[in-house]
Amino acid sequence: MPPPQRRPALKGPDPLLAQRRRGALLGMAVGNALSVPTAHRPFMAVPFPKQAEGPYIKLMGGGPHELRRGQVTEEVQLAACLSHSLRAMKRYDAADALRRYRAWQPHAFDVSEPMTEVFEDCQTSGFPPLGAGRRVWLRAYRKPADPGSRPARRRWGCTGG
Repeated sequence: MPPPQRRPALKGPDPLLAQRRRGALLGMAVGNALSVPTAHRPFMAVPFPKQAEGPYIKLMGGGPHELRRGQVTEEVQLAACLSHSLRAMKRYDAADALRRYRAWQPHAFDVSEPMTEVFEDCQTSGFPPLGAGRRVWLRAYRKPADPGSRPARRRWGCTGG
C-alpha cells in the first residue's frame, strides 16, 4: 500500500489561522478547567483500555482555590494576556506582555510565587522584561537532579516528583 499523498502546500496566508489560534487557546482552557478538582495532586492514569471516571470527565469546581465550575487558573489567564499582546503587536514584545500581565494581576484570584517574583524582578532590577522568568528560575527554583532522575528531567535540572 503506497503512503498517503501529501496535501499541497498553501499558497498565501492560511485562511484557518485565526480559528487554529482560537482552538489552541480554547483547548488549553477546557483542559485546565477539567483539571481544577485535581490540581496540585498526583494523577494516576487508569490502565488501558479502561476509561477514566471521576472529576476529569465533566466540569466541576473546587480544587485548592475553590474555583467555580469551568473557571480557569493562572496559566490560562496568562496565556490569554499573551494572546492579546501577540495579536495587538503582531510579534512577541516582552514589555507589552509584562504590561498586560501586570494589568491582569489585581483581578487574579491567585498569582503564583514565581510570577510574583518575576513582577518584582522587572520592577526593581532595571533589567529588561525579556528573560525575567529565566532569571527568577535560575536564582530561586533551580535544583540539581537527584540520582534517580530520568535523563529528560536531568536536562532541565528539575527534581523528580
